Amino acid sequence: FGSTPGAIGTTTVLVLVACLLYLRFRRTVSTAGFIAYMLTCTALALLFPRAEGDYWRSVMLELFSGTLLFTGVFFLNDPTTTPHHTGGRVAFGILLGGMVMLLRHFGQYADGACFAVLLLNPLAPIIDRWTWQLHRFVEMRWIRRE
Repeated sequence: FGSTPGAIGTTTVLVLVACLLYLRFRRTVSTAGFIAYMLTCTALALLFPRAEGDYWRSVMLELFSGTLLFTGVFFLNDPTTTPHHTGGRVAFGILLGGMVMLLRHFGQYADGACFAVLLLNPLAPIIDRWTWQLHRFVEMRWIRRE
């Protein structure tokens, strides 16, 4: 509800989810990368909890605090700096989720998501090319079987 302190626009979870739904309704974003990103962050938050107490409390605090959700909604779906193909977006989401959680766990800043995006953006064309070649290879193997 915006009562938690943090960077402007990053702590209002309901608004961010509404923005994601609106952008998905308008068909301007793909949810494949977002889902891969959130699942990676969830898995790493379960494996390496930072909050005391229950594991799920740690997961909820990780997912709904700071810039993690903001990054997943806006930065991960930027059409100019992320891969263009679905496989590339999924791979980029997994790598970004891993990098965000690594920076949050071992870094000095709790909101290392912006640093993770800056570190992975130069790799986006390479990830896109590799996943496209992998897709074509798998497609050709299926065609040869028929």
